[in-house]
Amino acid sequence: MPTLSGNTTHCLSTAALEITGEPIEKLFLWGQSACALTVGREHHILTFGGFGGPGRHARRNYSLLVNPGSGLLTELKVTGSPSPRMGHTITVVGNDIYVVGGRGGPSEILNDIWVLERSNNRWSKVDCSGDFFRPRYCLDEILYI
Repeated sequence: MPTLSGNTTHCLSTAALEITGEPIEKLFLWGQSACALTVGREHHILTFGGFGGPGRHARRNYSLLVNPGSGLLTELKVTGSPSPRMGHTITVVGNDIYVVGGRGGPSEILNDIWVLERSNNRWSKVDCSGDFFRPRYCLDEILYI
């Protein structure tokens, strides 16, 4: 197995993945966020938002699920999706998935928080009180709940 340059204790393996299901062009984005999660007993990658993709270049707000074992790409059918954005973060906490901030347009920096309830594939905006959470994008996240 190949190793990272100068690294003798950790290995990084890669493999080609043939995407099936949704068009692979839906993944040709930048500024999207992704997280790893388990569906049943299988590991998946969930991506949300981003800029680019098929057709007109624009910010996106679709939720894509990739099964790295089979290569199956599916768009989740959700209700109440957050506004299109890029540069946000996405984090799994228990059975829920949180999206924080991002950029909705060149001068529209967001400070909202959304949660995807996996039990019913429904997005809802989280009501936060106070003014400690300023608009942000291109960030790392530590979410304390």
